[in-house]
Amino acid sequence: MSSPLYMEEPLHSHFQSENGSLRRILDFITEENLNLKHRLADVIKNLAKNDLGILEEIEYFNNQFAEEDESIKSMARKISDHEKLLIREIYGHGIGISEIKRKQDILRDEMEKTEIHFNKLKYAFNFYVTGIM
Repeated sequence: MSSPLYMEEPLHSHFQSENGSLRRILDFITEENLNLKHRLADVIKNLAKNDLGILEEIEYFNNQFAEEDESIKSMARKISDHEKLLIREIYGHGIGISEIKRKQDILRDEMEKTEIHFNKLKYAFNFYVTGIM
């Protein structure tokens, strides 16, 4: 039995729900990244004058947090683009169900990598801050 050329409502609803979940995860990562930047600012404020040697590490984490912001924006764009594909698919102007499924799989995998990367960064930062206190 071949798959339909158009997307059926249950599958469309599933993808919309999954994409909503991906957006909520991104929102959480955005909030956590902001919290880490605030904590980094607190670390900088509490540096003694003789602690200037750790500025290199602080700069590293600051750059990593900025890169995370860009990664979040990129994922948000990808989710938005995929949602537009889903809408076009409903009206029969899409790229086909098999391509939609393939793109959803890619989006899911990229989000998993984003989460893993962010969690590693967060744990590295927490370990670093604990070590300098």
